[in-house]
Amino acid sequence: MYDTPLTLERPVYGKNGNGDMINTATVRKNVMCAVRSVRQSEFYQSAAAGFKPELMVQIADYRDYQGEKTAVVDGVRYKILRTYKKNTVLEIVLYGGVIIADA
Repeated sequence: MYDTPLTLERPVYGKNGNGDMINTATVRKNVMCAVRSVRQSEFYQSAAAGFKPELMVQIADYRDYQGEKTAVVDGVRYKILRTYKKNTVLEIVLYGGVIIADA
């Protein structure tokens, strides 16, 4: 059941006065998701590569995902490790949860 709010975040870059690329804004998209546990095989494969997946979420429509790099679930910001499309459903594996103050 898709009953948990999920915020997908994507940075927008621009140039400063010196011509350096900087993050000028963050585009946020709110969708509903289903929270799932990370599969044991996923956990061990990722750990071998130096990652520690913490959470998996599913969104009903893969088209809601546009290559975002971070996601917020229950006031915790995660990095997106990988995605997997099954029919129209998209699984998103998250890691590196950091509690954010403005949640």
